[in-house]
Amino acid sequence: MRYLGRFAIIFFLSLSLSAFAQDGDDFVFAQLKYDGGDWDPHPKAYEEILYYLISTTNVRTEIKREVVRADDPVLFQRPFLYLAGNGDFNPFSQREINSLRRYLSGGGFLLVDDCSSSLDEDFYKAMKRELKRILPDMEFAPLDQEHAIFYSFYLKPMVRGLTVRKKELEAITLDKDTVVLYSANNLAGVWERDALGNWLSDPFPFGEEQRMEAMKLTLNIIMYALTGSYKKDALHQKAIKEKLRRGLR
Repeated sequence: MRYLGRFAIIFFLSLSLSAFAQDGDDFVFAQLKYDGGDWDPHPKAYEEILYYLISTTNVRTEIKREVVRADDPVLFQRPFLYLAGNGDFNPFSQREINSLRRYLSGGGFLLVDDCSSSLDEDFYKAMKRELKRILPDMEFAPLDQEHAIFYSFYLKPMVRGLTVRKKELEAITLDKDTVVLYSANNLAGVWERDALGNWLSDPFPFGEEQRMEAMKLTLNIIMYALTGSYKKDALHQKAIKEKLRRGLR
């Protein structure tokens, strides 16, 4: 019975996404650019992510990304924002901090992908420093394995990436909605291919099984950003965008 309940969730979610795909709003992979660090450690990963999204779901998108700054007004039209890095970076300006605070408080979602080596915590420290400025009253907490992210498309993908530095995700929650998600395992690293179509990097230590789990987790995260806790209706994406636009005023 429990299995059937979860199957029903996935079934109704697929209907919701079909309707979403017809309402004229295409998914945009928005990536945050910042100063003083490597904001783009895997510049081609988004292509494979979007190919996989198109081939696996009913979400409409184009194989391109949108690079944005934290104070760019277009941010408030993008329910999903990707932040990557592998070292320290410059603090955001106060204008950027205010913009990101409005974005996250208004319904936006930020995926933070730590692409560092296993011994380097500079990006983690810089990311937490800036999130503390953006949401000073909020703290990261481990993400429960029963969270909607683990059911938003695939059922319970493992927490994996190119590495397995941590076996859990960390999250910031506002009003019961997860608005920031941190992965320590270099999600983007499993997605890049060379010009001949071969994978650029081998996941360690579990190889191709690890890559597949990381790919499923990436998809689940995007689906959560678009549909949340099994979002109630197909208009949720528009509702978020409208809320974000109001936050800009």
